Amino acid sequence: MTKMVGNGNKPNKAESSNPNPKVDLGKSKPVVCGECGYDIFVDGAKFRKISKLVTGTPQDVIVPMEVFLCGSCGEPVEELQSDQMKALTELDKSRNQNK
Repeated sequence: MTKMVGNGNKPNKAESSNPNPKVDLGKSKPVVCGECGYDIFVDGAKFRKISKLVTGTPQDVIVPMEVFLCGSCGEPVEELQSDQMKALTELDKSRNQNK
């Protein structure tokens, strides 16, 4: 589907509202690595495997999950992790302690 631009019609209310309001970045604070204080991050991925017995599919399912890693020390930045990723990390830690 193509969006018409400049067709002479007035934009509707949804089109005229700004979803990204102007923000003064001078009032922001940087996100930094909790381990080393570095402020540049790189994309990474964690993968979860779900058994074919659970999914009902012919093969196990691999699910990628995006994480951000410190560009200096490589540690995952906890502040940028989703709540689901944090919960899975805690679950994995408790499983490893029980072994």
